[in-house]
Amino acid sequence: PPEPGGLIDLGSGVRECVGLLATMLHFCGFRLVNEVDEMPVQVQQDAMRMTLVAALLEVTDSLNDPAILTLSATVCQDEAVVVLQVNSKGEGSVDRYDDSYRKLVWADVQALAAAEHVGLSREDGRITMTFPIMRAVLAH
Repeated sequence: PPEPGGLIDLGSGVRECVGLLATMLHFCGFRLVNEVDEMPVQVQQDAMRMTLVAALLEVTDSLNDPAILTLSATVCQDEAVVVLQVNSKGEGSVDRYDDSYRKLVWADVQALAAAEHVGLSREDGRITMTFPIMRAVLAH
């Protein structure tokens, strides 16, 4: 397990979260598309894991129709901005494993983001997460 306060480069952090959820979400009727390229910056690994996973789960918990979820990222000065865009033109139907667990709601995602010092906003089908850059990695 990673040490608390560990850093991860942005692209690897997003890939890790996508790898964790892509198969499960696919079986539930969602397609997760990762357009995040390698970026020479590092963010808090826990912040990335908690906030991005919570946002993905909250979005899919709230949708009744299949959707394509696209992740992209940009770096602006001392912040890494990850955008989750929801496109409701998915195919098939939503198939949930088990509806007995308490679904995540937006307030849960907001609380997790605040605890991890991640900026969070939502507009229409777009969630924007702003992670403080902890370290810039020099390209070789």
